[in-house]
Amino acid sequence: MAVLSIRFAIVVAAYFLGYILVGREGADFRDNFKELFIRWDGANFLRLAEHGYQKEGELGLYLVYLPVYPYTVMVLNFFVHSFLISSLVVSAVAALAAGALLQQLVVVDGGDD
Repeated sequence: MAVLSIRFAIVVAAYFLGYILVGREGADFRDNFKELFIRWDGANFLRLAEHGYQKEGELGLYLVYLPVYPYTVMVLNFFVHSFLISSLVVSAVAALAAGALLQQLVVVDGGDD
């Protein structure tokens, strides 16, 4: 429960900080929120999840991205019906898994100290 409350606090803080730094006059709450999380490669991964890999056109340039993340977002989208929320959930689960694996690695390497 504490992890979820911390995650929620980070999202709220990111929204307000992003609104101050990036916010546009008259922009909708949802547009500002979405703009905070879809930057740099995030927009490309979201396009891959929505449209899949293609051989030609602008999306043909996205073949350099590994397919695990976009396909996982695609699968989760069947249940959630929002590519943005699906991508945030997949990222959160991947971050938690990476943290757990890092903790195991530290315990194996150096003990509980």
